[in-house]
Amino acid sequence: MDDRFDLNLTCWYAELDDVIVFDYSIPNPNSSVGSGKYANRDSAETSGVEIAFEAAITNNFTLQGNYTYTDSFNEKNGEKFRTVQIARNKGSMTLSYEETDYSLGITGYYCGPRLRWRGDLEMDEYFRLDLFGRREIYNGLSIYGRIENLLDEDIEEGLGYEQPGFYGIIGLEFKL
Repeated sequence: MDDRFDLNLTCWYAELDDVIVFDYSIPNPNSSVGSGKYANRDSAETSGVEIAFEAAITNNFTLQGNYTYTDSFNEKNGEKFRTVQIARNKGSMTLSYEETDYSLGITGYYCGPRLRWRGDLEMDEYFRLDLFGRREIYNGLSIYGRIENLLDEDIEEGLGYEQPGFYGIIGLEFKL
């Protein structure tokens, strides 16, 4: 395809001994919620696969995407605990358009269910759609902007820690 397509596949497997985790099941009178301390675990294991691609559809349009599957847990006294805050399934897809002095694009992100920090409840999956753009307005000076969470999805990265709904960012950047 004349160097217009790139595909990457990454697989991993890792074992760790004597890991430290934050365990909310341990009473802690110094905590505002009355529990949670760092604790030792016998081991941890993580494995997964990630596939990523980039395709130059035309000289100006590019499509990029990735998908990651992760299986991660830690163990103490033969009992396994799923690693918190790590979704088993995540992915994104970006379509961008680029000219010499400006670029535009749209990205969709998917994050599957994952355990909250306490490890007791699974948080909902979510899909987020973002728009972005950049325009050079003078030699090395660009204005950029993003509209994030275009669909105004309710997103929690940790139970009780809601992300903003629909919002925008605008800024200036100067490259020497």
